[in-house]
Amino acid sequence: GRSRRVKVLTDRQFRLSGGTIKQLDTVNKLRYLGIDYNYEGVGMVEHDLSLSLSNIDKAPLKPQQRLEIPRTYLVPRSIHAMVLGNTTDGRLEQVDKQIRKRVRLWLRLPKDVPVPYFYAPVNEGGLGLPCLRTLIPELTEKRLSRLNRESYPAAKAAYMSARVQKKLQWAKRMADRYRDSSGNGARQYWTRALHASVDGYELRESGKTTESTGWIAQRSHCVPGRDYIQYVHTHINTLPSRIRTSRGQRENRVLACRAGCLETETTAHIIQNCPRTHGGRIHRHNAVAHILAENLNRLGYVTEEEPPLRTTVGLRKPDILAVKGSKVTLIDAQIVSGATALDDAHNRKSSYYRDVPSIRDAVAEHLGVEQVRDENFRVTSCTISWRGVWSHKSSKDLRKLGLTVRTLMSLTTRVLQGSHMNFTRYMQMTSRARRSTNHQGRPQHDSGRGVGPPD
Repeated sequence: GRSRRVKVLTDRQFRLSGGTIKQLDTVNKLRYLGIDYNYEGVGMVEHDLSLSLSNIDKAPLKPQQRLEIPRTYLVPRSIHAMVLGNTTDGRLEQVDKQIRKRVRLWLRLPKDVPVPYFYAPVNEGGLGLPCLRTLIPELTEKRLSRLNRESYPAAKAAYMSARVQKKLQWAKRMADRYRDSSGNGARQYWTRALHASVDGYELRESGKTTESTGWIAQRSHCVPGRDYIQYVHTHINTLPSRIRTSRGQRENRVLACRAGCLETETTAHIIQNCPRTHGGRIHRHNAVAHILAENLNRLGYVTEEEPPLRTTVGLRKPDILAVKGSKVTLIDAQIVSGATALDDAHNRKSSYYRDVPSIRDAVAEHLGVEQVRDENFRVTSCTISWRGVWSHKSSKDLRKLGLTVRTLMSLTTRVLQGSHMNFTRYMQMTSRARRSTNHQGRPQHDSGRGVGPPD
């Protein structure tokens, strides 16, 4: 009545075949066809998910292992009950928020990380978590619509029932919010949303190469937990530069680089351009070239790092000269910005050597051979963005040389490590770039000042 209290009868009320049927009380539950029922009917799985997340918090696991549990085991285990049980859009949203909150804690992510980063597929640059608010309506619509295509009369009768029709209409209405005109579903929705965000724009080419994102789904192999967190922060651009931390409140805020180089302090500027991190950039570049040379040596190549090649247009010093039999390959490494097309950066770097008319003669002279045939000569680059995204053409060329995905993935993590170390070193240093005046009266940098030691 008005007191809104429920009396649960625990003594047995029904008989069947000469015996009584056990009744559920307020504590016990019954599982039938993968769905839990309690005294109120179909049970809710939110409590079980919350309890499981708390257990993950308490377990002595690495961050990537904690992330793997809801992505691969915990959420998929609850999908069946949510699809066929009673659920609402609001309840799904609350579960998604609860999971995101835990993941932010595990990875130490700030609150302004774009939500699509959690749900975009791993191969597109996201963390690959299942989003229940978009996944459950899609699966519900597919499963219930299939009843109408069955030849079994009971299936068709179930499809026409009021309960199934109501649930089907809800599923279609929810799923249509994330579909585009081409009929693409939630997977493409989260991918587009991530790449349209400020922090996710430079990840738009991630889907072209496995090497760019394979480390995200690695549970614990070869990556310490602390390093994994640093890789994620660099990958999604959450490092606290002045521009990053002043979003929405830039009025009367100092945004200039604290190293005194007259540039706006963005994360890209700190890691890629600032004089303070010049030594770290050189160290990062040399480390990538050295790892590449070592792996080519294991494949039977004879390599030489930074060979001086004297051409008709001046001295050229590629990072690696690799020789295997009659095959000769020049490789130059570069860590670039992902704001522009990475394949264009690869083409520019390759053209710097390939378009020199006398380059093959210079290589032949350096190797002490009569000539290097055009069909045996190749020029390529190792092009990666500072956020760990590979140029597709560069990756393809290196794979043709025999390098494996695992090897290229190790270069990805080395770039992410070097980028994060550059940022850390920048924050720890206090030196400032000296500026003098050029012949036009404009300030210019003294490149020999304010440069820290390599990482």
